[in-house]
Amino acid sequence: MNIIYKASSLAKAERKYQMKFFDAMANIGGFSEIMFFLEAGGVSEEEADAFIAEKGITEAMAAIMEAISESGFLGDMKIDMKELRQEMAETTKQVVSQNTGKASKN
Repeated sequence: MNIIYKASSLAKAERKYQMKFFDAMANIGGFSEIMFFLEAGGVSEEEADAFIAEKGITEAMAAIMEAISESGFLGDMKIDMKELRQEMAETTKQVVSQNTGKASKN
C-alpha cells in the first residue's frame, strides 16, 4: 500500500470527514480516523479494507504514521518506526489480553 500525503489531499479528507488533521492525529485509534488518513493518502476504501483485514489495525496505524513523517507534515520530528511498531504491538497485546480476560470472567 502506497500512502502519499499532500496538503490538498488532507484538506479534501477534512471536508469529507468533517474532521481536522490534528483531531484525527489525537484519536488515531478510531476507524474513522484511520480511514480519514488512508483516504487522504490516496488509498481507496477497498484497498484500506483489504490492508486492514490482511495486516491488522496496528500495522495500518504504523503505516499512516510512517507516511505522515516521511511526507514532512511533522516538520523535523522523525519517528523511530521500529520502536513505534514495538510499542503499538505491546499496547495491542495488553488491550486484547485485558478484554479477553474480562470477557472470560463474566
